[in-house]
Amino acid sequence: MTSWLKEDSKANARVVEVFTSHRNACQAEEKWLLHQIDAAYQEISHLRARILEVGKTPRTIPTPRFRVQR
Repeated sequence: MTSWLKEDSKANARVVEVFTSHRNACQAEEKWLLHQIDAAYQEISHLRARILEVGKTPRTIPTPRFRVQR
């Protein structure tokens, strides 16, 4: 009985390790994606400013339809 409990405990530890690894990978990907979104918003802002410098009106520049909530 005790050997069965030890094996079960080891299996549970492996499952926890797999889920923890998966969660960490998902969190890292989420962080990277948020960084990419921020970089894209900065680039959009820069490009809008450049368009205004050239003489276009802001009404001709489409605005984003959504904003990422954190």
